[in-house]
Amino acid sequence: MNVDIVPAQTTSEAVYYTASRHFLDVQFATMDGLDNKAGQYFSVGSTVLTVTFALLNLSQRDVPTYALWALGAALVSYVFLLVFSFFTSLIRGLEYRPDIATLKQHSEEIGGDFLQQWVSNEHLASIEANKPILIRKARWVGAAQNALHIEALLLAVAAILTLTGT
Repeated sequence: MNVDIVPAQTTSEAVYYTASRHFLDVQFATMDGLDNKAGQYFSVGSTVLTVTFALLNLSQRDVPTYALWALGAALVSYVFLLVFSFFTSLIRGLEYRPDIATLKQHSEEIGGDFLQQWVSNEHLASIEANKPILIRKARWVGAAQNALHIEALLLAVAAILTLTGT
């Protein structure tokens, strides 16, 4: 660590507080990002499947048997996408400490570096509690992404088979 970049008046408590607060902010931003990705995967998967089925329905071509199998498998992938998106949506909140009422009480009783240290410790407790929540949510979002990729691949295969007539 380069100590030249840390101002001389900065206390270790202030550094700890800044780092813990930043890490907690990153966790909340990560949660928002995962929610956005899950929503995008759900939207794209729903739109692509619907449009593909609509276009095939409007087409004058016969849909080959292999293409029907690919469409059926794409529909199954879409169901998995729905399930994974649903499980993603069940993970909604992260821990945020300190409790404001407790913080108010402590701020009246203690102050300065001790209070800042306590707040930082509360942030750390939140960070540790949030890690498994974020990991679980990221796994469900990743599964939804994989289901979307499989769905898109199968729809592309079905379209190619239909266009080539094989």
